[in-house]
Amino acid sequence: MKRPRFLAVIGHSKPVQTKQSARFGSVTIAFMRSSMILFLGFLTGCAPDEPSSVDSKGWRKIQKFGPAVSIPRDGALRLEYGVAGGAAVFDADGDGDLDILFTGTGPESPTRLWRQTNSLEFVDVTEGAGFDTTFFGIGATAGDVDGDGDIDVLITGRLGSQLYRNNGVGIFEQFTNFLAPKCSSSATFVDYDVDGDLDLFVCRYADISLNPDKECRDPAGRLELCGPTAHPPLHDLLLKNDGAGNFTDVSSQHGLDRVAAAGLGVVVDDFTGDELLDLYVANDGYENHLWVMGKDGLFREQAAQRGLALNLMGETEAGMGVVSLDVDGDMAPDLYCTHLAAESNTLYIGKNSAFLDSTAPLGLGVASMPRTGFGVVARDFNRDGHEDLLVGNGRVTRGATVVLPELEEPWNGMAESNDLYFRSGRGFELAPMDPVLSEVGLTRAVVAGDFDRQGQLEVLIVNVETPSILVTPPKTTARELFVEAVDQSGNPVLHALVLCQTGDKIQRRRQGVSDGYASAQHPEVHFGLGESQAAAELTVRWPDGSRDTFRVNPETTRFQAKKGSGR
Repeated sequence: MKRPRFLAVIGHSKPVQTKQSARFGSVTIAFMRSSMILFLGFLTGCAPDEPSSVDSKGWRKIQKFGPAVSIPRDGALRLEYGVAGGAAVFDADGDGDLDILFTGTGPESPTRLWRQTNSLEFVDVTEGAGFDTTFFGIGATAGDVDGDGDIDVLITGRLGSQLYRNNGVGIFEQFTNFLAPKCSSSATFVDYDVDGDLDLFVCRYADISLNPDKECRDPAGRLELCGPTAHPPLHDLLLKNDGAGNFTDVSSQHGLDRVAAAGLGVVVDDFTGDELLDLYVANDGYENHLWVMGKDGLFREQAAQRGLALNLMGETEAGMGVVSLDVDGDMAPDLYCTHLAAESNTLYIGKNSAFLDSTAPLGLGVASMPRTGFGVVARDFNRDGHEDLLVGNGRVTRGATVVLPELEEPWNGMAESNDLYFRSGRGFELAPMDPVLSEVGLTRAVVAGDFDRQGQLEVLIVNVETPSILVTPPKTTARELFVEAVDQSGNPVLHALVLCQTGDKIQRRRQGVSDGYASAQHPEVHFGLGESQAAAELTVRWPDGSRDTFRVNPETTRFQAKKGSGR
C-alpha cells in the first residue's frame, strides 16, 4: 500500500536542534523550512510500494589515524579553524596501493603522510616526506601535473595553496614558482582545454588577509567561529598547465574574476549534455556557481538560469560538499550538496540541462536538518545497482550539550554522528544507526575507494580533534566492479565517462579525482551489480570525444579500461 511521501520523510527525521546562533538563523526559521519541505513532499507524490531493505549493520573499522587534524591552541576561533580537515588518497610511492595524506594546521599538527605497507595497514612516514610543517592546510587534491607518471599533490590553505612534485618514491618537493594566493578550500585537477595535461581549479573561501585575527561572538557574547560573510568574498581560480607543471592564471579570460563568493566544494561533470566538462561550485552563504564550457573553449557562469544557484525556496545555503550522481537513471548527472544544520542538504535532479531542487520528494529533506554536513561520497554501498550517500557531519557552532567531554570548549559540543542514505525505490532512506558510523566526531572530508586494490570498497572518515578512521561496509553476496579508465601508459584519464550495462540495466559514473569536500580520491569508478551473473558491457567516453567498449567477465572485480584497446 502506498504511503504519502510526507509520512516517509517524518519517519526519517531526528530531533531538530533547539539552539542556533544569530549567524545561522532561528528555530522559527528552521521550523518554517521544515514545514515547507514536508508540504512540498506531500504534494509531489507517494513513496514506493515496497522500498528495498536498508540493512547497514556490519560496518567494520579497519584503522584509526591520529588525531590526524588538530586545531591550534591559541585561544582564537578563526574562520579557517571551522573548515580544516582535508585529505588526499593516492598512490604516493608507486607501489600500486593507496596511501593517505591528511592536511595539517601547523607545527603542532603538521600535514601527515601515511603509507600503506601491507593490505590496509598504514604507517606514518611524514618525517622526510618533504611537506611544509608550518602550513595551515584546509584541503587537498592529487594528480600528475608534470607528466612523469608520479602523482603530485596540491594542498589548499589559509594563506594560499602549495603544490608539491613527487619524485616517484613518496618524497615531495615544493614547486617554488606556483602561485594561488589567499584562503583556499577545495580544488580539482581538470583538463578543461583537452590538451592532455592537468589544469587546476581552486575554490577560494574568504579574504582573511585583511583582518586575520577578527573575532566573532554569539548572542551570549562567547567567541564563535566566524562565518564567511565576516570577511570579503573571493573569486575562484582557473590555472592552465603548460605540461611541465607550470601554471598560468587564466581566471579573467573565463570571467571568474567577476564573480566573488565563498567556495567550499567543487565537482566536474557534463551538466549540459554537450559532452564538454563543466564545473559546479558549492558556495557557503552565496549563490552557487555553474561554470559551463562553451564550444569556444571558455567557461560561462549559468547556475541561476539552470536552477542550481539557490534552493527550491529561492534561498542561498551554506554549501559545503558536493557530489555528482545519477539518481534517476537517465544517464545524466544530478547534484547533491551538504549544508548547515536547519537548512537540509539539497538534491538537484537534472532534466534537459536544467535542474530542480527535489530534496523533499526523494526523502532527503528533514532527515539531514539536525546536522551540519561537510564531506559526502556517492557509492553503491549495498551493491544493489543504485548509488547511496554517506555524509560526514560536524557542527560549526556550539551545541546545546557537551558531546565529547574530553575535548576543549567549544569543540566538545560540536561533534555529530554521520549519515548513510540508501537509495530505496524512487527516493532515499536514512539507514538505521550503525555502531561504527554512529560514532560522533567533527567530520570534514570523506573519501571512498578500493584502498588495497582487492576489489572491495573502503571509506576514510576525516575527523578534527578526534581520530580519523578507515572503515568498510558489510560484505554481501552481491557483485561489485571497480573500473579504471587509463591512457596507453596506464595513467588515469580524469573525467572519462564510464557506462556499465548488465542485462537491461545501465549505470553511469564519471571518473573524477575531487568531489565531496576538501579531498581527493584515486580516479576510478565503482559499480554495484547485485546478484546478476551476466558479463558487464562497458562503454568509455573519453574527454577527447573518442569511445571504447569492453566486455568484463562476471568473476572480475577490478578492470582496467585502456584507451584505444576496446572494441
